[in-house]
Amino acid sequence: MQTYFLRTIAADYEQMIALGVTLGAIVHTPHSERTYEREIYESILVELRPGEEGYGDEDYDQAWTTSVPTGRFETVTEVTEERIHAPGGCWDYIGPIYVPTGEVIETDFGPQPVMTPRTDAQGREYIHVNLITPVNLKEAAQALAAAHPEVAAGLANLSKYFLVDADGNAVAPNMPHRVFAT
Repeated sequence: MQTYFLRTIAADYEQMIALGVTLGAIVHTPHSERTYEREIYESILVELRPGEEGYGDEDYDQAWTTSVPTGRFETVTEVTEERIHAPGGCWDYIGPIYVPTGEVIETDFGPQPVMTPRTDAQGREYIHVNLITPVNLKEAAQALAAAHPEVAAGLANLSKYFLVDADGNAVAPNMPHRVFAT
């Protein structure tokens, strides 16, 4: 299993998702809505029996019902929420990570630090995600780079999606905000 600490600015988040899908590390089910007409059914009583002695339900009547169409229809909207998962692993969306600015304000609960989100050099807020996957992202990206220019571009600029060391290699943060239990 491989563990990755992903981060990107909000404007590049969808592209990071698409790359993860292309590399085979994640599956993305986008938000969708479907509206349609469906017939309304009602339950009607088929049989009512008094509770039977000795079965613990003598105080309760037993009712058998069936559903029958009413001839009336209703408009229904089914909503599928966006879902991202890592087959054989885990997708842990964190979102922005807030750090103290050094300033303190007085509140009803006493002094509280002023917090600000982690940002890139241009002040754009980072979105953070932890990923455990059986897929080695570097090997998968290298194998697909020739056929997928977007993967080659991601390999050429790892800092767009990862914390990198001085040599441009993806690394784990010194003090991760959240980690997986092992």
